[in-house]
Amino acid sequence: QKDLRFKELAKDVDFELIRNTRVTRDAGAGTAGEMDGLLAWSSGSRTVVAAVAPQTALLTEDLYNQVAQAIYTTSGQKADRVYCAGFQKRVITRWSTPIRRLGNEKTYTNSVNQYDGDWGSQMIVFDPHMPLDQVLLVKMGIVKVAYLRPVEHYELGRTVDERRGYVLSELTVRVDNPNAIGTVTRLSQAA
Repeated sequence: QKDLRFKELAKDVDFELIRNTRVTRDAGAGTAGEMDGLLAWSSGSRTVVAAVAPQTALLTEDLYNQVAQAIYTTSGQKADRVYCAGFQKRVITRWSTPIRRLGNEKTYTNSVNQYDGDWGSQMIVFDPHMPLDQVLLVKMGIVKVAYLRPVEHYELGRTVDERRGYVLSELTVRVDNPNAIGTVTRLSQAA
C-alpha cells in the first residue's frame, strides 16, 4: 500500500506541475495553498490563441513558431521542450515528410521527436496531463521543483496485524524566467 501511495503522489505531482492554478488559503482554513503549474506561467505575447471559436484550428508551424519567437524575444532564451497531448503530437509529426526506405526494412518510422526550427531545437514530449487543445513550449533549465518536505512515509502505528501510515510531501515549482514559457491554445482536438 505504501508503494501504491508513492505512485499516486507521483502522478498527482506530475498533473499539478503542468495544469495547476494557484489557490491561496488563509491561515485558519486548515488546508494548504496550491502552486501555479507551468500552463499558468504563460501570458501576454507568449500565449497564442489559435482560433476565435473554441477548438477549431489545427496547430500549424506558423503558430508554433510565433510562440517560440515570442519566448526568445521576451526571455533571450530558446525553448527546448514541448509538451502536448496525443493529437497535437500527431499534428507535429505531419509537418515532416516521411522517408520510405526500400529494401529489407522491417520497420517504418513516422514520428517526430525533435523539432529543429528557426528558434532552436525542441524535444516533442507526449504528456497525458496536457489539455487536448494546448501545446506548451518551455526552456527546461529555468524550471525547478523546490521541496519544502521531500516525499516521506510516516507510520502511525500498528493494531494487531494492521499497519497504518501516510505519505506526505510539500513542493512547488520554481521558475527563474517566466518569459521562457509559452503556449498555443484553443486548438482542434481532432481532424
